[in-house]
Amino acid sequence: MKYIFCFLCIFLLVFEIYGQDVEMKQKNKSNSLLNSIFSDFEFLKIDSSKSYLFDYKAKKTLLCFWSPTCGLCQDELPTLSKLQQIYIYKGLKIIAYSIDTNVNEIKKQITDSTNNLIFCWNSAPKTLDLIVKYNIYKIPFFILLDKNKKIIEIIDNKEKLLEVLNKTM
Repeated sequence: MKYIFCFLCIFLLVFEIYGQDVEMKQKNKSNSLLNSIFSDFEFLKIDSSKSYLFDYKAKKTLLCFWSPTCGLCQDELPTLSKLQQIYIYKGLKIIAYSIDTNVNEIKKQITDSTNNLIFCWNSAPKTLDLIVKYNIYKIPFFILLDKNKKIIEIIDNKEKLLEVLNKTM
């Protein structure tokens, strides 16, 4: 019994170290994208009309990758809406791109307190292309773009998001 407990402790320690190493490698890979131009891409808005990222002219664009099945993402949406209200006059546009393709689930997240965000989605293959190309390794995940759609910040948590927006806006 004592040996099984020791084995489990060692296994959990190795798993924790390996997990931290993987996340660090993902962050480094994401950071290598800084200062590159985010490719224009097609997406579907909630009314199923097509739009493109470059259709939106703003001083800064915040792309939020999220899912309606993610509790943390659902909690972030009202915060994003408040940030949109605060920074819209400074030229910020927030686009909430769902990695889930079920438009009915996405629509459930649109409330009076979040209707100022641009909610969008696309087919699974096109979404997977974005996830792989831009190394979106967790959700919610944020990419801040300048007016020329150059990646100026890659953000993987709310605290850093607030810090970056306060600094750059």
